[in-house]
Amino acid sequence: MDDPKLSVLLPTVNRPYYLERCLYSLAETYDPKILEVIVVCDDDAYSAKLAHGFQGRARFGKYRIFHTEERVYAVTAFNYALEHSTCEFFCWLTDLTVVRFKGWADYALKFFLEQFPDKIGVMSFLVDTGAGIGMTTKSFVKYNEGEWFHRKYKVHYPDPELTSRAILMGRFMCPAVDLVFFDKEAKKKNPAMDEKVRYVMIQEDKKLFSKRRELEFVLPHDKVVNPNYDILKFETVNLPLGRKLNV
Repeated sequence: MDDPKLSVLLPTVNRPYYLERCLYSLAETYDPKILEVIVVCDDDAYSAKLAHGFQGRARFGKYRIFHTEERVYAVTAFNYALEHSTCEFFCWLTDLTVVRFKGWADYALKFFLEQFPDKIGVMSFLVDTGAGIGMTTKSFVKYNEGEWFHRKYKVHYPDPELTSRAILMGRFMCPAVDLVFFDKEAKKKNPAMDEKVRYVMIQEDKKLFSKRRELEFVLPHDKVVNPNYDILKFETVNLPLGRKLNV
């Protein structure tokens, strides 16, 4: 069997029904053998049990489940999953995500390489949104000062930062149609943590995001960039298969 081509990073907490629904949608892809699925159950033994029970139901190329015994929260869980990825290409979902159609993985890989043949870029899976759910490569992580989601975030703002940097690099785009369905209503009805705790974490993450936007960083060719910009001033350029935001 060939090695998987795409790692799917899937952290989850206290939403076993939605986790199972997401896993089923991945299992029904055109060729699940190209996927390496990595589930991180954040202090959630029931979901870990469910994920292990799913082991024989799908023919993923690789399928691994990790269970943390105390809360690490979304960003740490995502980064932990990436540490165990063996593929150059990886995408990130949540337990509230369902892939749109059977050929989504093949389409996403093809579409990404058509736009970024050097494998350096970030793609959103949702039209006209940032990289909350999307795809990139380990080559881009190296290109982006060795980070994907900045490790000091807890639950929010690492993806706006990633989107911002990719846009500044001229390396961000989204497809012409949504490649996944994200169930926002389910998120509201079944919060993953106490709302007061969540509020405090969001405020801390927001302060960190504001602080990091004031920092300059260096792109290849020694170009210095100040991320503190107005995203609304960027031009949207239509491409044959989708959209790409250019500086």
